[in-house]
Amino acid sequence: MFDNNEIFSGQRLRIARVFRGNTQFDIGNALRISQQFIGDVERGTKSPSDELVRAFGDLLGFEPEYFHGSCLDEFLDSECNFRRRRTTPISIRNRALAYGTLLGQFWSYAARQLNLPQDTMPVLNATGKAEVERAVEWCRNRWSLG
Repeated sequence: MFDNNEIFSGQRLRIARVFRGNTQFDIGNALRISQQFIGDVERGTKSPSDELVRAFGDLLGFEPEYFHGSCLDEFLDSECNFRRRRTTPISIRNRALAYGTLLGQFWSYAARQLNLPQDTMPVLNATGKAEVERAVEWCRNRWSLG
């Protein structure tokens, strides 16, 4: 049913599950399979049937093909800044990371498909109001904004 060149990715299942705010227990309960089996599938120690992959897709709102493919460039907790790290529940942080991972995947896809203009955002270090004003003026001139 699916592209045989692309194997099922447990990482993609985990990201989709967390993106939707579900636990392994939630998925197992909804699909009448054990939480342990979901964990095994996510770790890559067990492979789901094509029928189960379709059920994951239906339940989580993803095309079944999404679950097949290479690992995603995943956002990591250590790469992000949460304002209230100690008081933000881990489930919320993980969900934000899943959102970032999927946004990154979308952006990579869009950049490959679209002829986007060259990134011309300058990196300017400004420490005072006068330097900020000069940086703004420089950008306006460079981008022909008047």
